[in-house]
Amino acid sequence: MKLVEIDINLIDEDSEQPRREFDKTAIDELAESIREVGLLNPIKVYKAKYGRYRIVFGNRRYKALKLLGFRKVPCILSDNTDELDIYFEQLTENIQRKDFTPVEEAEGFQRLLAGEKWQVSKKYLSSRLGKTEKYITNKLALLVFGPEVRKLIRSGAAIVAGQLSEEQALGLKDVPLAFRDSLAQKVAKDGRSVRDVKRIAALFCDAAFDDKAKERFLRMPCHELVALSVDDERRKELAQAAVDTKQAAEPGPAACGAGPTAAATEGQAAGEAVCPAAAAVTLAEPAAASGAEPAAAGPFADGLPAEAAKLLAMITAYRALPPEDIAALAALEGAARKRLLAAVEDSLAALSWQAAELTRIKTVLKKERS
Repeated sequence: MKLVEIDINLIDEDSEQPRREFDKTAIDELAESIREVGLLNPIKVYKAKYGRYRIVFGNRRYKALKLLGFRKVPCILSDNTDELDIYFEQLTENIQRKDFTPVEEAEGFQRLLAGEKWQVSKKYLSSRLGKTEKYITNKLALLVFGPEVRKLIRSGAAIVAGQLSEEQALGLKDVPLAFRDSLAQKVAKDGRSVRDVKRIAALFCDAAFDDKAKERFLRMPCHELVALSVDDERRKELAQAAVDTKQAAEPGPAACGAGPTAAATEGQAAGEAVCPAAAAVTLAEPAAASGAEPAAAGPFADGLPAEAAKLLAMITAYRALPPEDIAALAALEGAARKRLLAAVEDSLAALSWQAAELTRIKTVLKKERS
């Protein structure tokens, strides 16, 4: 390799190089920097046909120099003309740059693995780039989305409304094709956390909900989908915890998580104190979950707005846990204990949301009466 000056009109950009997006504002800023302090790093090129040269890397600098009207360009002339080696060099150089998008990286991997020119193995790609095969697999997973969603995917962990972080996108990769892109655009617009994205995705991956229900889910606000998913997780966790508790406890007391309605009725019959909002709080399953329309016609049921009635139906009467049940819970160990703790924490989160909504209703009703 040697440093030479080459007529800018003899230099061509490589149309097959991995990078596709070049921000015009960034190029304008680079041109201004070159105008003030000069070109600090030369462009790297290799010899092509007919006395011309092709860029290995330095496309932004090349564009900035053309913008400034340069006629001669300082270049590092590469001795290598092997197209596969040059492509690997371009890919390695771009991966180190912050503005190289995860999708561009994935498309570069895909071209090497299954393109028209090359079909290298994933193991070979991993060794050449110094990346794990899992890293490569995760990048390739981003290509399950359509072109419009791919444009939204950006590097970094920051949650930005209107964009998708790589982790947000990966949380949606297993959503069925019919809903994947629409849900991705919905999540991007709302700016949900990665944890919330995974919870929403779980609803669309759950075979218990049919396509009609999932189409209705797409019309629901993201915060409602998160609340529905949290409750669905909680029900599953409590069901599993009930099995674990039954196995861990001595014969006698009923397992935690058994049906609350019967327990509450027995407690009331015996004159026991009943807590109207305790661990048995359960989100009422919306019509979307079963695919059925609301039973009552119009927006009101029993004199209440349908959504308000649904919210009030979330709270179910339940008695306090007896000492023997508390003792059985204390006996839980390992994974069963962790699962139940996670379920309780999610239930508290759902209760907080419900309490906030009920407080808002209370405030409105008080204002109406005053």
